Amino acid sequence: MSEPGRANVTGGGMSLSIHLVFWALIVLFMANLNALVDAVFHPEIPYFDSEHIIVGITTALVSAVLFGALLMYIRNLSNALATIRSLEAFLSICSHCKKIHNGDGDPGELTSWQPIEAYVTERTRTQFSHGICPECLHQLFPDTARRLRKESLGSAEDSLRRGGGSKP
Repeated sequence: MSEPGRANVTGGGMSLSIHLVFWALIVLFMANLNALVDAVFHPEIPYFDSEHIIVGITTALVSAVLFGALLMYIRNLSNALATIRSLEAFLSICSHCKKIHNGDGDPGELTSWQPIEAYVTERTRTQFSHGICPECLHQLFPDTARRLRKESLGSAEDSLRRGGGSKP
């Protein structure tokens, strides 16, 4: 059984064993394709001719590698789609501290809530870095915001005086 929030290994709804049987039949067909074409258009050439065997083995190996890569690609896409779908679902988030209810246990228990960074990091490859937006900078650190604004205006004026830019 697959874990919650994850797609089936192959992504379709078909089990892995059905996909492997289908994959093996395609590889078997590709391996015999040269011999089958010769059987129709050149019946005088024996089916188990050495050329058919060599071409068949080579075709089977190439087909197996290509179809194996295709199945792995489908699996990765399906897992990515399942992750996207789980992240698109409604999340229960605290309106004050922004912690997310992870779905485990009673929402009244502290252990069922986790910071948004931890929730997203556990479920994706996203890494967080923290900064501060201009609005919060002005609300939380007004002196620093004024100093930074003066410094940025001062450096812009210096640049204009040196000829580094044009006046508006």
